[in-house]
Amino acid sequence: MSTALQTIFLDVLLVISAPLARRIAPKIGQHGTARIATAMAIAGEVGIVLMVPGVGAVALAGLLGVPFGKMMIFGFLVVVPTVLISVAIMSFFFSRGFWKAESDEQLVLGEETGTGARKLEAAGQDDEVSTGSNGTAPAAVNVQTQQQRETPLFLLFVPLLTSLVLIAGGALSEMLGYEAGWIMLIGNPVVALLIGLIGTILVARSAVGQKGVDRGIASGFKESGQILLLTGVGGSLAATVSTAGLGDILGGFFSASTVAPLVVVWGIAALLHIAVGSVTLSGITAAGLLAPIAPTLGIDPVLIALAAGSGALFMVHVTSNTFWLLQSLFGQTVRGALKTVSVGVSVASIVALGMVMILNIFI
Repeated sequence: MSTALQTIFLDVLLVISAPLARRIAPKIGQHGTARIATAMAIAGEVGIVLMVPGVGAVALAGLLGVPFGKMMIFGFLVVVPTVLISVAIMSFFFSRGFWKAESDEQLVLGEETGTGARKLEAAGQDDEVSTGSNGTAPAAVNVQTQQQRETPLFLLFVPLLTSLVLIAGGALSEMLGYEAGWIMLIGNPVVALLIGLIGTILVARSAVGQKGVDRGIASGFKESGQILLLTGVGGSLAATVSTAGLGDILGGFFSASTVAPLVVVWGIAALLHIAVGSVTLSGITAAGLLAPIAPTLGIDPVLIALAAGSGALFMVHVTSNTFWLLQSLFGQTVRGALKTVSVGVSVASIVALGMVMILNIFI
């Protein structure tokens, strides 16, 4: 979830994976529900905003002019340790009494009657099969035919993984100074994503048909419009800061240290996220304030993007769809969700800032 699958809308990914995660929870030991809900919340939110091709990471990279390949590589360096450390910290808190099952958990709707429902469903299927004419079982045949047409899960992800490999390969080639023409062409983010898009359409046609592909493309254009709008707003803010001369004022204010700007952009993004509840908007707005003066401060723009994204993760609360989805899908009370989602992702936000500070030492 934190490194590749964030291109799927997070709400959809949570709905798909939650039933499996809920079944795994009792098998991972004490406080299983709390630990796995926290892991999903942290991985999903961190991946969306810090790891290309997550929508937040793409928007921040576009605003600050950071190549997608570079954003993906440095995002990976921040995301992986952030997720591991944050989940470990929260697991430690849970084991010390932070999680109380009697007040933080509740039964998932339909969980008690799930066995009976499955029995009724199975009985209905048996009756349907037995009503076939001439001794045939048309329902069974239809189920078998449907199973034969199902596309393997790995094949569905091949186009996406191909795009990621091409982008990473192009970025590494550029960093190593090996700029072969064909590598730079297919490693260009636009070309790589186009290849992935074409591959996805071809695979999707065999899985869901042309009408399903058309609905998916229409939905994608609908969702991407918001991202483009927010990116434009962030760019306008950056241009306003530069034209009004505020860039020089801010540059003089932050010139004494290269650490303070990263902390400030993190803080601005955190405050905005608490106020408006939008990870993307808060990250773009915070990054836009320092985008015009980044060259004068000697700070790599990728660090500003990562700091803004880290701050935008702070305090995911009741204004977020993720909060309510995890609360209901994992059978948590609101109090429990505040612990796993709000506190868990906030810990990840602080840990991610620490990772950015470490990167700032080396680049």
